[in-house]
Amino acid sequence: MNVGGITVNLWKVVALVVGAVVVVVGIFLGFRLTLPKIDDEKVKSVQAALASTKNAGEIIAHVHDEMNGIVGWNGYEDYKDPESKEWATWELDNYPQIKYELREAQDLLQNGGNEAKLVLRDLDNAIALLDVAKQKHEVTALLYLHRIVSDLGQFAYGHYTDRNPWGYTYTLDGKFVPQVVAFLNQEQK
Repeated sequence: MNVGGITVNLWKVVALVVGAVVVVVGIFLGFRLTLPKIDDEKVKSVQAALASTKNAGEIIAHVHDEMNGIVGWNGYEDYKDPESKEWATWELDNYPQIKYELREAQDLLQNGGNEAKLVLRDLDNAIALLDVAKQKHEVTALLYLHRIVSDLGQFAYGHYTDRNPWGYTYTLDGKFVPQVVAFLNQEQK
């Protein structure tokens, strides 16, 4: 075929387009396969145990929404540079509110059972990450914080989605909790 004076082999174009689609789909599926699988029975057990702490769940879900606005959908790119002006705005506008809300959720969970104790451990990590982010302008701390409140808000408190959890909470037996703990130990030296 001749298009604008250029000879184009239609089969090569089709093969190139199909190949590109296969690569993109493969990358997407490969990423999804690396996420931990959700254990529906574990989620139901946690949700039942936390039913009396629903207000804490609503607060955590709100923090998750706030964190989506900060680092979700590649928003974290604005925070990669520790000298970015975004950090100053975050420290004034977001840090105090998020810290207040996480502490409020902790207060509501104080008289909960064993599952609430796990959420409290996760919130301890979340607050520690929040403080590291403020003190060191460390974007990784914001990302881990987002993943913790995402898992708690979406799975532990019933804002269930069709995706798997990030795996950063004690509450849901997250396989990346040791990574969070190691990061906090390193950053809090």
